[in-house]
Amino acid sequence: MTKKKPWWVKLLISLLSLVLVVAIAIGGVYFYAKSKFGIDIFQTISQLKIMAQDVDEATMFTNKFTEEDMKSAKETVNEKAKDVIAYNETDGYSITTSGLTSESNLTGEIKLTDKQVGAVLNTIINGSESDLKINFGSYEISIEIIQIKFEQLDIENNTADVNIVLKLDISAIKNSMNSFPLSLFNKYIPKTLYISSTCTVTKGSNPFEYNVQGKSLTINKLDKTQSENIVKVLDLVTKIGTSTQLCETLCTPMIDAIIGNETNSGFAYSLKSLGAKDYAFETVSETIYFVIKVA
Repeated sequence: MTKKKPWWVKLLISLLSLVLVVAIAIGGVYFYAKSKFGIDIFQTISQLKIMAQDVDEATMFTNKFTEEDMKSAKETVNEKAKDVIAYNETDGYSITTSGLTSESNLTGEIKLTDKQVGAVLNTIINGSESDLKINFGSYEISIEIIQIKFEQLDIENNTADVNIVLKLDISAIKNSMNSFPLSLFNKYIPKTLYISSTCTVTKGSNPFEYNVQGKSLTINKLDKTQSENIVKVLDLVTKIGTSTQLCETLCTPMIDAIIGNETNSGFAYSLKSLGAKDYAFETVSETIYFVIKVA
């Protein structure tokens, strides 16, 4: 006669069986996501938790431009090109580069710090008829400029590394992440991202000629490697490409707005009618300047 198992043994067997089934299910999901999408679910969730942490702009982005930077930019620009930048208490700052008299023609080159450039770029954007948006894959995302920083200048190779920090509202992307495996990550993704992109701007041989190449990118408090993985996850929804491709997507329109050429409206190029001949990056007493040339 077979001895009947005690109730607690049956319960233990049932619990162990349940644990085994859950473990197999989790393992199946893990290996499916890893083989199909190249995503490590556990690693990604851990990284998303870091990304969801609050970002203190003042602490993380120490080169943020301020109202004082715009005030000094106005003085610097108008000293060489009268009335290009105006200010009144009702409308704030505005920039006009067309329809000016010969009195506004450049009397010398204009040298702007990275903070001044950030402030000028922000003023140009705020003066447009609509909010600044950028194509984030298949989504049109509202963005805000937080920081412009000239990080490195290589005179020999005519290159400058420019860091651009943008604040993105990705609510639309978050709301669309409702199917597997993205639904696993949805609750960890914040509605706002701070993307710090560093690109290399290479000067061409012709006036106002330049090329923009992505160099590195980080998101919120993640490091470069962690950010690359998160971009891989976002690419499943938005088709934004790799981390380097996203870096170029975000940086290029900002550099276009700063420099500009025949096909892309930009601040420096818009002063061509007033006598601007070209642009350059130069170092003076260890400070890197963006220079609008007159000769």
